[in-house]
Amino acid sequence: MPKLDADAQRIVDLGQRLFGDNWQSKFGRMTGLSQTYVSMIAKGERPVTEAVHDAVTAGLKAESKRLRAQADELREMWNDYVTRDLAKVRQMRPHSRGRDVTE
Repeated sequence: MPKLDADAQRIVDLGQRLFGDNWQSKFGRMTGLSQTYVSMIAKGERPVTEAVHDAVTAGLKAESKRLRAQADELREMWNDYVTRDLAKVRQMRPHSRGRDVTE
């Protein structure tokens, strides 16, 4: 296998970081590139052209937006969960009124 140039290695690193070991098909969907073409880039068989760079940039922007929205949703779910959990604890321990139950 040929040694990857810096651009191809960056794509491999990004793909693995985002999607794990079986990253190529998901990376392809994210960027609009075929899994076959992504695989060829990862093997050093195809160059990272300006069009590939643009597709990766657009895909990463969309994916980061999706991940931020997912993080916000999880944060809201967590806050709701904690709020309900604290309310249950306070109901179960009426003698703790006026004191912080986390002390």
